[in-house]
Amino acid sequence: MAYELGAGLGIALFGLILTRSYSASIALPSGLSGAMAQQAASSIGEAVSLSRALPAGWRRR
Repeated sequence: MAYELGAGLGIALFGLILTRSYSASIALPSGLSGAMAQQAASSIGEAVSLSRALPAGWRRR
């Protein structure tokens, strides 16, 4: 039981670290509204869907 608990806590901690590093490293274009910036920072999936809706001049490859 201790092994399972340690593995579960390790996975949760690793996920937390990855989420924090993603949120801290996101570079949003200037001129983006506050609601759009919050949407992009909430998850990778939201950032991708938002980037597809941006005008072509705002996208980086």
